[in-house]
Amino acid sequence: MGLSIDQVEAEDPLHPPHLACPANVLLFRRVLGTDPKTGQIPPQMQIKVAERLAYIEKLEQVRQQMIQEQARKHEQYMNDMYF
Repeated sequence: MGLSIDQVEAEDPLHPPHLACPANVLLFRRVLGTDPKTGQIPPQMQIKVAERLAYIEKLEQVRQQMIQEQARKHEQYMNDMYF
């Protein structure tokens, strides 16, 4: 029907066409108040960033403990059930 290869690829739902991002779009997040020229973070924001990273680390430790506890309970259940 006169469809070019590009048109067929664009209509394929499993393989959408690759789109390039505009040059002015940042693909990462910066801390509020970051100097765009130097990349320096304001001192008050450095404290908040450190607190946030510590909180994320604590959450990850709790998550890992919960996963280990669930695995231990499952293993105990399987042992009780079959042995």
